[in-house]
Amino acid sequence: LAYKCLYAGGGPSSKQLRLRSAGLLSMYMISVLAGGYSHQNFTTMESKNTWTFRFLWTVCVGTVTAAGGFMGLCGSEVARVSALLAQQQQQDSNNHHNHGILVPVIPDSFWIAFGVILSAFCAYGGISYQRPACDIFIAGTTQFPSTVYIMVIVALRNWNHPPQTNNSAAKTTTKMVSMTNQVMCHVGFILNAPLLPMYPLLVQYTDWSLASVNTLLHSWLLVAWSMQGMSLRNFSMAFASATKTLKKEHVS
Repeated sequence: LAYKCLYAGGGPSSKQLRLRSAGLLSMYMISVLAGGYSHQNFTTMESKNTWTFRFLWTVCVGTVTAAGGFMGLCGSEVARVSALLAQQQQQDSNNHHNHGILVPVIPDSFWIAFGVILSAFCAYGGISYQRPACDIFIAGTTQFPSTVYIMVIVALRNWNHPPQTNNSAAKTTTKMVSMTNQVMCHVGFILNAPLLPMYPLLVQYTDWSLASVNTLLHSWLLVAWSMQGMSLRNFSMAFASATKTLKKEHVS
């Protein structure tokens, strides 16, 4: 899916979003690979007190904190391109169309610093607990600001009512950013949230084995991350199509 996001096409107009989406999904991939290997091969207390386990678990947890930065970068790019397209479409249209509320663009430097600082804090043992699984959930809570940011951007933008003109760029964006894609985006990002309360409840109040609980939660994540990736890919394709159409209209 990261590959599909990266090579979704569209040229420079969607390049940044494609790169950031691929980066986000790559963080997820690295995290589960490192975590899965650690769970499989470091099963005793003695093995978990080795530098090898600490390195692997730092990678596993650190990529979760880094993913929050990539998620925020995706949100900033959606906000940036959305605002540019809205401005261009407004200039090319004789009607004043309500594009909804365009959320301010948070600078990329903020999200880069956000991800780097939290990952460094993780590497120095700032979120290291007696139970390694606890580290992951604490790291996951750091994605709250970027999750809210990207969901607010998508929710407040008016994607579905293009101007009553021949402005095909607006119609192209609307066609690609369908209500289905908006819902998929919201559901995909919010699905991460229930995992924190679910884990202790399943462990404490069911007779499920830890392996069964982990299987359920990671299957849940598979659905959530897939929906995130597909919705971001659709945004990339929508922005690329709209930009291409605008250029053709300006030439003609």
